[in-house]
Amino acid sequence: MTEPTIDTWDDGEYTSDDVIEAADHQGYLSMDDYIHDHNALVPDPCPQPVDDD
Repeated sequence: MTEPTIDTWDDGEYTSDDVIEAADHQGYLSMDDYIHDHNALVPDPCPQPVDDD
């Protein structure tokens, strides 16, 4: 069974518990930033599986 993917922002510094995630998947650290669309964090790319060939 595979491990569940944990969404992160800002090079893994923040997790989904730390940010308010908008519909476009950008993360905001405060409600004020979310409302005014300031300081949006772009989601980190999903980790790629390791090829053991």
